[in-house]
Amino acid sequence: MLNNPVRSNPPFPDEGQAGPVAYLLTDLGVLPDESPLLPVALNDRGEVAAHGLSPAGEPDSWKAYGYLLKDGRRSQHGIPPGRTPLAGLSGTGLLCGAARRGGSVLHAWATHLGWFGADFWPDRDSCCTGVNARGAATGHVHAPTDDGGTRRRAFLVADCGRISLLQPPCADEITAVAINDAGEVLLNSTPEKGAGYGTRTWRWSNGRFHLAENIGGDTWGVALTPGGCVAGHALTPLGERHAIFWCDGRTYDLNPGGGWESEALAANDARVVAGRMLDPRGESQAFRWTPAEGMRPLIDLAAYAEGWVLQKASCLNERGQIAGTGLYEGRRRGFLLTPAE
Repeated sequence: MLNNPVRSNPPFPDEGQAGPVAYLLTDLGVLPDESPLLPVALNDRGEVAAHGLSPAGEPDSWKAYGYLLKDGRRSQHGIPPGRTPLAGLSGTGLLCGAARRGGSVLHAWATHLGWFGADFWPDRDSCCTGVNARGAATGHVHAPTDDGGTRRRAFLVADCGRISLLQPPCADEITAVAINDAGEVLLNSTPEKGAGYGTRTWRWSNGRFHLAENIGGDTWGVALTPGGCVAGHALTPLGERHAIFWCDGRTYDLNPGGGWESEALAANDARVVAGRMLDPRGESQAFRWTPAEGMRPLIDLAAYAEGWVLQKASCLNERGQIAGTGLYEGRRRGFLLTPAE
């Protein structure tokens, strides 16, 4: 992520191929009480980490339940309930997130590390937001400040089990978003008081912090590819949200224009980006972007999708599968799109 001019207005035929011509849509289904299963993460094996709402009438109404969807089956094995029980899924099936034990604070957990947030920070809220195939994990913890408040601090648990804090330059509050199999970490930070700039996006790699290019305002990184590309969004000087893709030293402004805003929520190393567009009334529509074609509504590419409104594409793997949320006959549902052969 270097200081290079922003690129927009595709096609860029020399920078990537067109995406799949069509996708087959799979409904992620509902629980017995008709609560929809909503995707959180998707790995290259096609496994989906998903949330389901608390059963009706359960006294702990803050709880959500996490599920792993694999080969058409639903499993809760080893996933605790919590406000955000699932946040990440590795290519080898490791899961991570944050959950609460009884009336305690939220604790970071991971499949192979257990409730490590309770071990390291027993009295502080913590959340594990990403885990990679080697078992390295990242997230953030709420650390106390001198004025009696708290601020988020990003952490990294290396695959050897050593834990360290990640502190970008001139950052006051830091949120770790994701980690890839190369051990790179995606972070967002807000500045120290009076620093004169807003939220910024960083990629931590080999002990160094790399700052993402902005387009005049704040930036938010959301997804990190295996090759180190970043998807997210940024504000223009006028405060408009634009979907942004940072890849190989270039910054792509993906926004469709015409009064629309957008957010990029997922990407892969084939330079396919997915997310949502927002029309001037705030209505959401899922999109796919490629350098060769630009931004296209996903509903135009989904076969056998009668009755569906695809509102948000939030997950994308290297196989080109896309998971997200929408409405089916007016009811909220999760979906998985698989490229049609």
